[in-house]
Amino acid sequence: MTYPKSNPTMKHDLQCTQILPTESRSLLAEMGMSSSSNMFRILEENNVSDPTPICSVYAYADAPDHPAPLSRSLIICGVADSTISLVRKIMSDDGLPDGLCKSTIAVQLADERHFSRLEPRHQKNSTIFATFMKRLRQEDSVAVISKDKYNRFGLLVPMTKENRDAKSIDSEDCAAFLYTSTLEDVREALGGAPDKEVKAAGQSADESLWQPPGGESTEGAEALWRPPGTEDEAVANATSNSWQPPGSDNSNPWNAGETGGAIEIWGP
Repeated sequence: MTYPKSNPTMKHDLQCTQILPTESRSLLAEMGMSSSSNMFRILEENNVSDPTPICSVYAYADAPDHPAPLSRSLIICGVADSTISLVRKIMSDDGLPDGLCKSTIAVQLADERHFSRLEPRHQKNSTIFATFMKRLRQEDSVAVISKDKYNRFGLLVPMTKENRDAKSIDSEDCAAFLYTSTLEDVREALGGAPDKEVKAAGQSADESLWQPPGGESTEGAEALWRPPGTEDEAVANATSNSWQPPGSDNSNPWNAGETGGAIEIWGP
């Protein structure tokens, strides 16, 4: 599956509990979760304080809406090796566990064909996201989204790309899959407590490669989504409240509906 063809329905701020490591450093080494049990522990602690903005992203009609839409802020609390059991189970080809939702998020398409058509702020926003997806893909890892007030957490998973080491930005770099579930549903799918596998030599299952800074979860991080334009952008010069679907020659922008409902579908 590649870049979505339909119009987005919601806008989110992608943030992180720490400043992302520079490209010269490994994401897993700097902020990796070592095991399923370690991931559960960090998610349960939910230490989110003064997160750092990354970019703005858009959700689509397949986004979860029960018991409520996702929070306006999607806050990354770490990254995880895609081979640990919890991640494997969630991404299993055997079918989604009960209570798990798979949806798509994206930024404006910034491949070679469309990049020059974007305004500078959109070029910057899409490049930041695409670069992050490339790094996750190259390290066979996923980003872990901290839980919201409904106890839902998420895994942000890069789309499959044939040439994963390509330097250019392609459509697969401008979109990703977001798996969301509650901790309770995932525990049930795993058949109880998470296993104790360890991904870093010399570490116990209760040790982490990295832990988010302390602090209580902020009210803003748990708020329900609000229509674009009702609060500050995720980053300076981030995407505006409306944007033109990639590949369209129509210069008239569209605005996300106030209620977040379905928007007219457009063709590729």
